Amino acid sequence: MCGICGIYAPGNIDPELLRRMNDTIVHRGPDDEGYYTDERVGLASRRLAIIDLSLGRMPIHNEDESVWVVFNGEIYNFQELRADLIKRGHTFVTNTDTETLVHLYEERGTDMFAALRGMFAIALWDRKRDVLLLADHFLGKLAREFSKPALSLSPACQQLLLSYSWPGNVRELSNAIERAVILAESQTLGPEDLVLGFLSSTSGAAPPSGFELTGSLFDTTERAVRAVERAKITQALEESRGNRALAAEKLNISSKTLLAKLRALGLDS
Repeated sequence: MCGICGIYAPGNIDPELLRRMNDTIVHRGPDDEGYYTDERVGLASRRLAIIDLSLGRMPIHNEDESVWVVFNGEIYNFQELRADLIKRGHTFVTNTDTETLVHLYEERGTDMFAALRGMFAIALWDRKRDVLLLADHFLGKLAREFSKPALSLSPACQQLLLSYSWPGNVRELSNAIERAVILAESQTLGPEDLVLGFLSSTSGAAPPSGFELTGSLFDTTERAVRAVERAKITQALEESRGNRALAAEKLNISSKTLLAKLRALGLDS
């Protein structure tokens, strides 16, 4: 039995708060405690040592310390998974089932859970790919919402997402991906499909003529997304002579989604 807890608060991680949180679950693991913090996340654990008493302190990381995990439970088939991961070139420093998780994630990403047999609660933090994991989540969700085929991010698009600072945080990312999904003309999104705060040094995009740039970067980006949606939907309706079913087909979205967009944009009159 172990206890795990964490904080996700980019730019506002409070180590003392994390320690107090961990202290409230001391009964879950009296043998050891461990912490990991960076500028975006904090992870903590209380451990009841059963396997590898000397080296099994959590959080545990991968070789380059880009993936961190805290874990409660038991992975029944971790020895089998560990053997396969060693064959694939991964280096282990403990004999715990916990360390198997970070290397399995490196190999399979979020598909790792299909390979696990056991009972567990896991908090895993990928320092390099947190934005990409969220982007992949939004891609899948929005593709289904707008009746699009499966979409993917090109390597150049992934690099752009990783290099951008995201001042508007998750909402800005969601809006950027939604705009790209709506306007996508292929199944692979590239940098040209993203508008990130109209930063020409990052995305190569310039503000449209007459577009209002007052307010915060996030507010400006949100207005841009709405403006693009309004223009695209209006064009589709004009080309369809007001036939909403035909306009939805042109936009490759469902009639239900089009109606929701019309209402949100004040175009449903």
